[in-house]
Amino acid sequence: MTQQWNLAIQQQFWSATTLQVAYVGQRGTHLMVPVNMLQGNLQSDGSILPSPYLCGNPALLAEGVVAKGTFSIGDMSYNALQAVLQKRMGHGMEGQISYTYSHCLTNNIGYYGDGAQAAPQSPYWQNTFDPKAEWGSCYFDLTHNLTAFAIYELPLGRGRLLGRNLNPIVDAVVGGWNVSPIYSLHGGFPLTIYGNDNTTTNSFGSRADCNGGPKYIKQFIPGVGLQWFSPEPYSNSAVLAFGTCRVGTIRGPGLNRLDIGLQKEFPVHDKMRFEFRAEFLNAFNHPTFDVPNTYCGGSPGAACDPGMGLIGGSEGERNIQFALKFYF
Repeated sequence: MTQQWNLAIQQQFWSATTLQVAYVGQRGTHLMVPVNMLQGNLQSDGSILPSPYLCGNPALLAEGVVAKGTFSIGDMSYNALQAVLQKRMGHGMEGQISYTYSHCLTNNIGYYGDGAQAAPQSPYWQNTFDPKAEWGSCYFDLTHNLTAFAIYELPLGRGRLLGRNLNPIVDAVVGGWNVSPIYSLHGGFPLTIYGNDNTTTNSFGSRADCNGGPKYIKQFIPGVGLQWFSPEPYSNSAVLAFGTCRVGTIRGPGLNRLDIGLQKEFPVHDKMRFEFRAEFLNAFNHPTFDVPNTYCGGSPGAACDPGMGLIGGSEGERNIQFALKFYF
């Protein structure tokens, strides 16, 4: 079940420019959560009670079966402040700037996919019997998210502000161009520090111990990669103990990308024309870093492997492409 609240205020500036500010809230309950039905129930004295599922069929359990189920026990909340500044076409330009400040919390990670910079937490709870310990940032949560685009008719060329009487040959080269930038900027997605199951309860989502706040290094190590964060504040959980790290312990790398398009039409005859486009994707070649290694590794109670926190690659390098179309 989902409830949603929206409140928006819009103000018009001049004839073609508007600003809208809105609050968006959402609350979800009874969301589907995958459950490891045979996880043992770890007690405070270190003993482990068997799972209540299939407990009446010891012969089947002795065969080493795996039992997974999906239950409507998940919750989520989302709160966001959204602002949109929009300008309709006028004086050769139109565009829009959108900014969202938000936070999404849930214990329902679900069976979701991941993206270039987002890695979902385990869909299974670390401790089937402690749902409160799973409450944390949604794996797709972005605190700040800014996008902007514009279409601008450069004022040089026949029929435009400058160069209305340009020589046809000169106009064919420098006149009539349109430029259309698209800018995207957002912070990193939340990531979770995982480790081995040292509880012997058959946990499907074991996490490491957090002994302090994250330390972001963001330092290149030649021949190794980018050390995004330090493994120092983290360690493996002790024997018969769950990891203390919460879901969404750290933030991964963000995105800073500008795409630029150039377009010009070349009239031929009547309705026939050529359209030329040049597109510069990630024009300034800002790297889109992959997700850092968030697996602790090592023996119970020991420090995490030194490779944790490393980023070994990136994608989204600058790409320049051209297109020519003929309309008739």
